[in-house]
Amino acid sequence: MMSRWFYWLLPVVIVISTSHAVAQTAPAAELFASKCSVCHGVNGDGKGTAAYLLSPKPRDFTQGVYKFKSTSIGSLPTDQDLLRVLKAGIPGTSMPNWDMLTDAELKGLLQHVKSFSTRFQEEEPGEPIAIGPQPPVDQESLERGKKLYKVNACDTCHGVSGRGDGQSAMGLKGDDGYPARPRNFSFGDRIRGGKQPADIYRAIMVGLEGTPMAGYGLSERDTWDLVHYVQSLAIKPAHLVRPGDGLVPVNGISGEVPVDPADPVWHLAPGVPVPVRPLWERDRAPDYVIVRGLTNGREIGFLVEWPDELADRSVLRTEDFRDSVALQFPVLPVSADSSAPFYGMGEKSKLVNIWHWRADWQQDAARFGDIASQYSGNAIDQYPREATEQKVFLTGWAANNPMASRTRRSPVEDLNSAGQGSLTSQMESDQDVEGRGIWADGKWRVVFRRRLRTAGAGDVQFTREAADALRIAVAVWDGREGDRNGQKLVSGWHSFNLESPDALKGAPSGKNGSGCGMGVAADSGTVLLLVALVPAFVIRRRWARSRARRGVSCWE
Repeated sequence: MMSRWFYWLLPVVIVISTSHAVAQTAPAAELFASKCSVCHGVNGDGKGTAAYLLSPKPRDFTQGVYKFKSTSIGSLPTDQDLLRVLKAGIPGTSMPNWDMLTDAELKGLLQHVKSFSTRFQEEEPGEPIAIGPQPPVDQESLERGKKLYKVNACDTCHGVSGRGDGQSAMGLKGDDGYPARPRNFSFGDRIRGGKQPADIYRAIMVGLEGTPMAGYGLSERDTWDLVHYVQSLAIKPAHLVRPGDGLVPVNGISGEVPVDPADPVWHLAPGVPVPVRPLWERDRAPDYVIVRGLTNGREIGFLVEWPDELADRSVLRTEDFRDSVALQFPVLPVSADSSAPFYGMGEKSKLVNIWHWRADWQQDAARFGDIASQYSGNAIDQYPREATEQKVFLTGWAANNPMASRTRRSPVEDLNSAGQGSLTSQMESDQDVEGRGIWADGKWRVVFRRRLRTAGAGDVQFTREAADALRIAVAVWDGREGDRNGQKLVSGWHSFNLESPDALKGAPSGKNGSGCGMGVAADSGTVLLLVALVPAFVIRRRWARSRARRGVSCWE
């Protein structure tokens, strides 16, 4: 549980953070600290606070060893190699693309990363390999590539069908001692060094330093033949969804924003594919979730849908995990992409608001499930039946921990986070996000709905002034895959695109809270200070009264 000082200092943090939000370009060291250190560590040694949640593990920059480069093994990468990874990310891993940063920020970040290893002061980068034009893909090239795949023992690790299940696959480790899984080529979009022919060509020629994947040094023609065969092993989905331009439209409507995911009104909002990536390596995971947005000038709603072969709605057994989805918003408007909070649950001075829907919470609303409902044949003298007796055994329920509540108003929990380990459920009086999910035909569709403006100091406020400075991120948990806590799929930040600004005409501007609660006006320092100070006393009093009722969420 967070300290009571969190609720005293929250409004002050909001004021201080806003005063610094005007900075357009962060220094490289500051940028690394806010965006990269949580995984790679403050010293660049790969030992960030979130590293234990990630597979594969974050790069240790102090070694000066990099996998994805155009230079030979043993030599340093070029700046272009490192920039390519920063801009594109590493598919299938927790390393996102940072192409939302400016060129100046990326170059500064690159130089800061290089400063962690003395190799860059003592050595020159290697000479990059030349990659000529790609020859045509024809049947002859594929046949030659298939033979080369066998002759060069690619199947030993990657498997005969390229599924990453070769006879040597399980025992492979990298130089860092962690398991090094061979790439599963059937997922062509998740080839880590890049899915383009030139990317695969580079990996075959140079290898991946620090891993069992050595460079082959084949002739140019043989290398292209092998590239063509590797690409042919990818499973082509029936409908390949391409990511959008990073904007999530929120369309205006005149009627109610429906909380029912099956309501046809949702078809008025275009579905935007938002790429998600696993923080824990796996093969079976969606590449995108579809997000839709609607507002009527009083409420705002989001519909998130994604494929899931099995609906996991119960966590009563120790081996079970729930399906769930969360939306994340910076509490303060974002002045520039580099000023946004870290997408991995915020930063100490940059609070995020999280709306977390859980499948089991929704099922409990219809009929609360407990051990007795899971194991109906248990003996009566081994399990308390009366509510007064149960609270003796179920201490979380007795202490009013929100995780153990039997009378939730919504399957959505409203939370705040200011970095790893700080996730906190808002007070019951501030739990104002509605939601509903439907699973059908191998797909979840979940709606979140809330008023545009609220009185909660930890809530994101959807105002006209902040319309161009709002961001949204998505996280998805798949119970079938054992997802829980930090083991999940996440997206980076995406901007809002209010295609119908008139839809917010009836929304308070931030200068009064008529009917919708007080909020923060992005362009008013006076209102900002007043709004920050008033909730300080209100929140402190609520905290004192409800200290015994509050609990801590275990989802981090």
